[in-house]
Amino acid sequence: MCTPISLLAQTQPPHGDGILSLYYDARKESLTIQFRDQNGTPIPKALQKIAHLLRSPDNQEHPINIDVVDLVDTIQDHFHEPVIEIISGYRSPAYNHNLKETGHSVANESLHMQGMAIDIHLDTTTEENVRDYALSLHRGGVGWYPQNDFVHIDVGPVRTWGHAESKRKFVGLNNNTGPLEIRSNTNRYFPNDSISFTIEPPENSIKWALERFDRGDWKTTASSKSTIHGNRFTITNAILKPLPLGRYRLKIGNSLSNELYRKEKN
Repeated sequence: MCTPISLLAQTQPPHGDGILSLYYDARKESLTIQFRDQNGTPIPKALQKIAHLLRSPDNQEHPINIDVVDLVDTIQDHFHEPVIEIISGYRSPAYNHNLKETGHSVANESLHMQGMAIDIHLDTTTEENVRDYALSLHRGGVGWYPQNDFVHIDVGPVRTWGHAESKRKFVGLNNNTGPLEIRSNTNRYFPNDSISFTIEPPENSIKWALERFDRGDWKTTASSKSTIHGNRFTITNAILKPLPLGRYRLKIGNSLSNELYRKEKN
């Protein structure tokens, strides 16, 4: 049963525009909503919808603290990010305990269990940029998880943790059902970078499409037929430059590469 929404005491003024656009990839659910009216007053029904989207993976719901909603809004507006991807929102005590018991690194008294923390991912800017901006606001805790492409933010005590790991995880490799194995040389690129792929087994000629992710849908942004030699294929900056930043993958026939990100560096 959904817990009734109550407006929790606001300790920080809002700085965003009061409108959020969110996508929860694990559920393939999205929400674009105005959660404050023109006077800056929170809209209870909107907060109920946000709480429903951010419900625990075991479907338990809990009010989401208005301060952390404002914080996500502030970050979205600062980076002009079309959509904020939710990695984790509310966690019920039972679900948090289960994560702990199965070896996940979660706090016993996680602020996720109080609706005061959200893990977020931005497709078009680096985790370092999100971390640094969130820290500059001094509005709560900031955890940095670049190997998994997300940042934890909360409205508890001001603190920070996390560190870079040398190996970043490739996302979406298990989505490929085609005969080719396609892997980019990294999962993060910046403007002016070309993107290189390794293709196994080697091909002499390929008809390829570069697809961009948008709220659960993959849309072709560039395509061509290319002659290659061996197992290396590169999409040059001349092709990439007019394309928007964001999340991409390469498609050759029915074969898919891992997902990769074209991001603003700073």
